[in-house]
Amino acid sequence: MPVTKLSISAVACVCLPLLSAGAQGQVVYDLPKLIKSSDVVAVARVEAVGQTGSGTVNLPGDHSIPSLFRVAFLRLTDVLKGAPASADIAVRYMILYSQGGWSGGVPPGYTIRDTLTLNSVRLIFLKSVGDHYEFTNGSYLSVVCGPEAPSRAEPANALDRVLSLINEALLSTSVSQEEKAEAIRQLGAVKTDSVVPALRTFVQGEVARNDEILRVEALVALLGHNEESVLEAAEAELLSGSIPYWKSNLLLAITRAIGPSRSIPILAKVLASSSAQMRTSAAVAIYQTNSGAGVTPLLTALDDPDPEVGFAVMQGLGNLTRNYAWRPKSTEQDADWFRCLSHWREYRQRLNHDE
Repeated sequence: MPVTKLSISAVACVCLPLLSAGAQGQVVYDLPKLIKSSDVVAVARVEAVGQTGSGTVNLPGDHSIPSLFRVAFLRLTDVLKGAPASADIAVRYMILYSQGGWSGGVPPGYTIRDTLTLNSVRLIFLKSVGDHYEFTNGSYLSVVCGPEAPSRAEPANALDRVLSLINEALLSTSVSQEEKAEAIRQLGAVKTDSVVPALRTFVQGEVARNDEILRVEALVALLGHNEESVLEAAEAELLSGSIPYWKSNLLLAITRAIGPSRSIPILAKVLASSSAQMRTSAAVAIYQTNSGAGVTPLLTALDDPDPEVGFAVMQGLGNLTRNYAWRPKSTEQDADWFRCLSHWREYRQRLNHDE
C-alpha cells in the first residue's frame, strides 16, 4: 500500500474513525535485515489513525482474505537512518481480519495486528517508492521504543541506535507493562550478545523484582542468548510458590540453553509442582531433550492423577524409548489408555528390578 508524502492537514479528511485501536506488540525476528532494507528508520509519534475502507487481499492459490485499509499520520521525531522528505508522513497500510477469528499462519508481508495507536511513539521502517513511502515489511508496522530522548550517548550505527531506543522502553516510567514485555521479547529475538548487559541489568532491577511477568520474560530472553548466569534464578522462579502457566516458557528456554545432563534435573523438580499445567509442560520439555536420561523422571510421574500430565508422560516415554506403539491416542482414560499405562508400569518395574 502506498505511503503519501503529504502533510496531515492535506489528507486527514479522507479518514474514518477507527472502531478499535487496541494494539498488540510485534517482534521482528530479523531486525538487522529490516533496518538494512529500509530507506527511512525513525522514531515517530502517531498523530492520527483512520480507516479508509475495506476489501480483500488476493494471495497465491486463489486465496482471498478480508482486509481493513487504514492510514496513519506520523510525525518523525528522531531519524535514525535516511533523509525523509518531510517530518510529517501519511502512511497507508492494511490489516488482515476474519470475523470468525484467525487461525493458521499469517502470510509474509501482512499482519493481523495494528501497533499504530493514537499518540503512541514507535519505531517505524519505511522504503521510498516514487513520490510515496511504504512500510518496508507489512508484517512489521512498528516496534516499541522509549518515548523519551535516549539517556546515553548515541551509538554509531542504525542497528545499535534502534536497540538503544528499545532498551529505553525498559527504563522508561511511562511505558506500560505490555510494552516492556514487547521490548524484552524484541531484545531476546536479536541475534547479538550486545543486548545481554541491558537485559541482565533489567532482571536485577526493581521493576523486574516487583513484576513477575516481566522478570520471567527477561529470564527467558537471557536464556535464549545462552546466558547461563541466570540459570539459578530461572530454577528458583520455577520452584517458587507462584506457578502461573506462562512460566512454562522458562522450561523450554532452559532446555535450549543447556544440555540434558543439567536441564533434566531441573525439569524433574517441576514434575512435582502443584500445578498440573506446569507438570505437563515439564514432561513435554523432558522428552523434547531427546535424551534417555529423561526416562527415569518421566516414570516417576507415570501415576500422576491429571490425565494431561499422564498423556504427556506416556507420549514422552514412547518417544524417548522409540516404543511408539505405547503412546495413548488421547487423554480419555479408555482401553487404549490403560493398555499403555499397564505397559509403562511393567517397564518401570523391570527397570527397578534390573537396578
